[in-house]
Parts: sequence; C-alpha cells; structure tokens
Amino acid sequence: MIATTRGLVVLAVIAAILVVATLVTNGEHTAPGAQGGASPHDPADFANLGGERAIFPGFDETKVNQINFSWGQTGDSVRRVGNEWRIDEDTLASPAAIDAIFTALRGGRWHRRVKPSAIRQEFHSHGPSGITINGKTFSRGPALEGTGQTWLLRDNDRAVLDPWNDDALLVDDWIVKALIPGWLGLRIGRPINCATAKTITATAADLSVRLEGTRLVVPHRLWLDERWTRPLRDACANVEIVASNSKRVGPEGLHIVADGELKVMGACYEPTMTYVEAKVIRGCVQTDALRELEKALRALVGPPLELIDQRPLPIDPVTLTLQDGKQLELGNAPRVDGKDADPDAVRELVRALGTRGESVVERSNKKPTATIKAIDAAGIEVTLELFDHAIARAGEPAAIRIADADWSIITRPSSALRDATRWREDAMTLTSLTLDTITYKRGAVLGEWTRTPDGKLDAALVDSLVETLASVRAPATAPPAAIAHRLRVTFTPPAGKPVTHTIDFASPTAHGCAARLDGVSVLLPLPLCTAAIALASSR
Repeated sequence: MIATTRGLVVLAVIAAILVVATLVTNGEHTAPGAQGGASPHDPADFANLGGERAIFPGFDETKVNQINFSWGQTGDSVRRVGNEWRIDEDTLASPAAIDAIFTALRGGRWHRRVKPSAIRQEFHSHGPSGITINGKTFSRGPALEGTGQTWLLRDNDRAVLDPWNDDALLVDDWIVKALIPGWLGLRIGRPINCATAKTITATAADLSVRLEGTRLVVPHRLWLDERWTRPLRDACANVEIVASNSKRVGPEGLHIVADGELKVMGACYEPTMTYVEAKVIRGCVQTDALRELEKALRALVGPPLELIDQRPLPIDPVTLTLQDGKQLELGNAPRVDGKDADPDAVRELVRALGTRGESVVERSNKKPTATIKAIDAAGIEVTLELFDHAIARAGEPAAIRIADADWSIITRPSSALRDATRWREDAMTLTSLTLDTITYKRGAVLGEWTRTPDGKLDAALVDSLVETLASVRAPATAPPAAIAHRLRVTFTPPAGKPVTHTIDFASPTAHGCAARLDGVSVLLPLPLCTAAIALASSR
C-alpha cells in the first residue's frame, strides 16, 4: 500500500516537471523571421482567446462605405456609390476584387497570433502594402516558404476592446491575396466585352465597323455568320491590361466601344505591349491580342456572300406572319389564326427556318413569290423573301439556297399547321361503325358486337379498330390518289346527339394512309389504317 502511494507521488512530480518545461519552451519560442526570442511576458504563440480566430471578428460588410489601399508609395481610396464601388469618378473597382475582400474578412481565420515586435523588422522591409477598412489596417508580412501561409500585421482601432490592439496573424495565402489585390487586381482588367455588348463600334484610320447584336450595319447590312462573330468575341476577351504604366508617346489607333470602351493611344516601353486607355482603367496590353482583335474586325469588311448568316431566320421568333397572312403564335401552346396549332408541325417549321442552307447565292432580281415575317421577344423583326428554293432577308444583298426537305416544310400552307387532332372521344361511346359494306354495332355486354349482314365476326379485331378511332390525330396532306376502303363511325354520348364521321382512305404507306376525313384531305395514323385493313381482311 505504501509502495503504491509512493509511486503515485513520483508520477505526479514527473508530470509537473513536464508541464513546467513545456511552458518555458513555449514562452521562448521564436517567430519565423524574428530576430531573437520573445520573453516569457511576450509569448510568440498566444492562446486562442475565447475560441475566436477570425481576422476581423464581427465583420459586417453592410457598414463598409470606404476602403483605403496602399501600394508602397501610392494608394487608392474606393468608395461605395449605390451598388457600385468607384476608385474615382470615371473608374470602377472590380466587383470580383471587392467580393473577395469581403469573403476574406468574413471567413478568414488565423493559425498563429504573435506580438508585432516579433516580426516588425520583416514588415518594414516589405513596405507599407495593405488595406484599411472600418478601423482596422492589415499589412502584408513575410511569407513562410513552402507552407502556403503569410504573416499579416493587424493594426486595430484603439476604440476596439482587445488585449492586444496590434498583432501579427499567420494566415493562409489566399486571405492576403484577397485583401491586398494590387493596383491591377483592384481594377477591371478587361475593359471591353463583345459577348454582352448590344452594339459594337470600331474605328481606325482605315476602318469603320458597327454591329447591333449579331447584325452588321456598317459597312454592310446583313446578319453575320457565327464564323465571324465568335472570333470577335474571343479576341475581345483576350484584351487585358497587364501593366499599369510604361507609356511611350505614339499615334492614336483603334477605338472600340463594346460594353466598355478602349482607345489605342501609343506604345509601351515593353516592346511586346501597347498602351491603351479605357473608362475603367488605362495601361499596357499585349500587342498580339490587339492584333487579333483588329484582324477579327477587319474580316467584317469582306465580301457579303462570305459574311452572311446561312440560317434563313437568325432570331428566335415569338410570332410568324405566314405566306397567306395568317399569324402563328409560338410558345408552349402554339396557335395559328387564333386556333390551336399542331406543336409537332410548328416545331418542324421553326427548325427548318433556323437550319443552315446549302449555299449562299446572288439575290434574284425577280419579285419574291411570298414572304414570312418573324418577330422575336425583343421586338426585332426579320422579313424573309421566298424565291425558287431560296430565301433572302429583306435588305440583304444575297440569298440562301434551301434544301428540298426544308423547302417543302417552309412552304406548307398555314392549314398544315393547325392542330391535327380531329376528335377525342371515349371508346365506349362508339356505338356503330361501317367498314365498306359491313356494319358493326355494340351489344349490351362489354366486348359484344353484332354485324350486318351476318357473317364471320372477330370481336377482338373490332375492339382494336375502335381503340384507334377513339382519338384521331391526322395532319392535313394531299388528297388520296385512290380509295381502298370506306369507314363510317358513330359516337353516341350519354347526353346529346350522336356524331358521325366518314373516312375514305387509300392503301397504307410507311407513314400512314392518305384519306378524306369528313371531306378534308389528311394523313391517317398507321395503326388506324392497319387495324381497319385487318378487320376488312377477316370477313
């Protein structure tokens, strides 16, 4: 018992010695880059007070109206103006840069916290590069090579209750990069955007181009093929200011306005760069990027037959005025001339109008045989003029040769677009049908049929035909060349008068059978044709 007690005391003493040794070691730890060790009263690695490691505790971006930046001997002040952040009256700050700053202040956490004296010399050697926001200043410190972490000096407003008003925080590199984006990073580096611009104008000593959307209006008036608009969009996106100054005197060059503005004002000292000015930024861009942009613009001065969009209809229409003057309203439930339209036939027409033609040809001097007018959701109007297997857009110097299959769809009458559903009935209300010379009448029991005149009767075949006749969808087509069978169908609803339909139809093809349904030339669905022929053959 005594031996056991003595052993426990010895273990307790050893544990106490280890604790003391650990405290002394921590108190004398030297911060990376610091000159000498810290005293026991100035520990290099403070405890995490209250479990909070936020670099800006309680940060509220809605209370930020101004941010000050320093880049060595220069600086910028960014102010909130409505929903924008402005560096000055004519210069917008990059929304992405401001969002990154707020993200870092909301979510940034430190790994180690030391007194500034531990690494003050390192901060001075790096110069005053930092950000001041809502009473706190953050300055860039030395990086810890190979760790992905950097020291950040935090100077606190003395009104803030903090045991250490100033401190140094070891944070992940992304936090420092977000808080101190640099002169260029704070600005919008790409001054123009051809992809989002509603209009693009470009001028130079020997160049004048204007686009409205994908429609070229100077030097020609035509809708542009994507082969020319895509390189222009890409070239615009590659023009980026990558240096802030280095201007040399030089002649003015290209001036382009495209959801922004850019002027070529001369050269930069760097031989591979050109000096430009824009509303949001000025500086140097890669000369090769500007050459590609000018090349894409100069291509638009080429021959019209090479530039023209080979799709007859280059817009997404919401209404079409057809060749006979009837109006087709597009949408989930299309209507033609105020009546329900056949969605499949409408989709075929829109697809054919938007399909690239076979070739571009000279515009005919003859009067067009018909026109189709299209209007899109933005109110843009395009008039298509139809010639012999060719379509020209009004005002354009060329026409588009159309493939035979698409031409037959485009030139269909408006009646072919009407809803192809001829009737929808309950199969149980079909009370009699006459196929050629034989009449079948429904009996009192489900599935029971009688025939006149007497003869062989296959009730299953009758039921099969009845099912196909309950709902008949038959688009308009050319009249049948010859009649193979005649069918007369009577529906007797629970209330109301009986309704009778007559169908004269030809022999079936792979797509159905041509017929006259209640006097209208239609194409009957193949299941109906085969069911009727199967019943006729069973007699």
